[in-house]
Amino acid sequence: MITDIVSIVLSGLGLVQNAGSDKVQQEMVKSLESIRDILEKQASGADPSRLFVPDPLWLTWYNALQSDTIILVTGCHEFSEIFDRSAAYALKFAIDQFGAPFNHQPIHAMVMGDIWFHRDTKFTTRPFVVSVGGPNVNTVTHSITSKGNIIHRGNKWKITRDNKRYAVYGDDPVDTLYAMKAFAERELLKYLSSVWGRNQ
Repeated sequence: MITDIVSIVLSGLGLVQNAGSDKVQQEMVKSLESIRDILEKQASGADPSRLFVPDPLWLTWYNALQSDTIILVTGCHEFSEIFDRSAAYALKFAIDQFGAPFNHQPIHAMVMGDIWFHRDTKFTTRPFVVSVGGPNVNTVTHSITSKGNIIHRGNKWKITRDNKRYAVYGDDPVDTLYAMKAFAERELLKYLSSVWGRNQ
């Protein structure tokens, strides 16, 4: 299951960069079918209005975030909204699927803009944060890069870590996608194991 989800996330991110060819369109259909199958399993027997939200959330919505919920932050700049937010949601989808077997909380990851992140200390003080997009369009990335160390880099992208917080970004939106692919391949499983205190 984990391998399938990693491949969905990686192929989904790759398709954004390579859209156009027949091969890519076939891969896109395959990825979407896999996502549909996972969502159908989630929704089987559920009220249609709850299709994309796990049932426990409808009962605990007022206290949905837990101490080990991972916050995925994007900038609120127009480029962030257009390009980085979709990559963040692909990562959220993967994290939620990895977290499903743990059965200890309904929300494993949440996507939010940097403006909202800074408005409330219940977010700013959280240790588990992955910031998507460059420091010029995402203030959380700026904060992480000013304190942390680069742990992976490509020609035009970087992954920086400050304790349990990561910044995943590139010189432009396509390079940020390359950084996200590298994060998914090299860091994601280790990171989730450390956050949830259990080996995958």
